[in-house]
Amino acid sequence: MLSLVPSLVQLLLVFPVKDGKGFLGLGLGLLTPLFVLLFNAVWGVGTAFLLHWINRNSYPSEFDVNQL
Repeated sequence: MLSLVPSLVQLLLVFPVKDGKGFLGLGLGLLTPLFVLLFNAVWGVGTAFLLHWINRNSYPSEFDVNQL
């Protein structure tokens, strides 16, 4: 869900305004919007898994005296 924000910025601001590649970057090819959405979705899922893994491994769920 969070990957929609960078996708919209890329498709509606960066490609048309800064790069002059037309609406949704269609000047780069017809599959450009699909590539941007898929790339950012993969980024979002990968980031979510990484943050979940970091959070799970950073704090022990229980303090075990036997591990000392």
